[in-house]
Amino acid sequence: MPQETTRPKTIYLIRHGETGFVKEGRFYGSTDLPLSDEGREQARALHSALSAALGVNYRCYVSPMQRAQETLHLALPGIAAEIEPALREINFGKCEGLLWSEIQTRFPNLLQAWADFSPAFEFPAGERLADYLTRVETAANRLAADPCDTLAVFAHTGILRSLICHFLHLPAKSHTSFKLPCTGVATVILTDGWGVLTHLGMLA
Repeated sequence: MPQETTRPKTIYLIRHGETGFVKEGRFYGSTDLPLSDEGREQARALHSALSAALGVNYRCYVSPMQRAQETLHLALPGIAAEIEPALREINFGKCEGLLWSEIQTRFPNLLQAWADFSPAFEFPAGERLADYLTRVETAANRLAADPCDTLAVFAHTGILRSLICHFLHLPAKSHTSFKLPCTGVATVILTDGWGVLTHLGMLA
């Protein structure tokens, strides 16, 4: 007898709109910034295509951070969402608010260590990578266990790229292979714990 296959689940991973720090190219994770005016326009512009993609039967999850929640409320007005703490962005510690060049000057070896993506890595006064990856797994497990066939997840570029790696069973270090612009969407079809990436970028 063939093994029973669970129904496919479609997960839309949606990055928040632009903030001032995004435009300036600054590192920020735990800094709880609002959307910029441009970010709000981006979120509103997402409404039509995202609503069409989601249909009528779906469930939303959102990071506790205001930039993600604001994007949700502008893109899908009136839709309630589950706030998932595990979806918050990584805490860059003393690197919060700094440019890439400023980090290279203040912490010369840090960016290479971050690129190596060892679980033992930790940002100065920030988050240990092992703890962050545990959060990724927690969020992924909650999404996979949700009985709804279609999910919309509003969060941050780092956590969303890490979720893609988790669902596709790729090494965590592969997160740099995926680029998600502000209000960009990654679509993953999940079946029996295995994901297929079917879209990455802006929705038409």
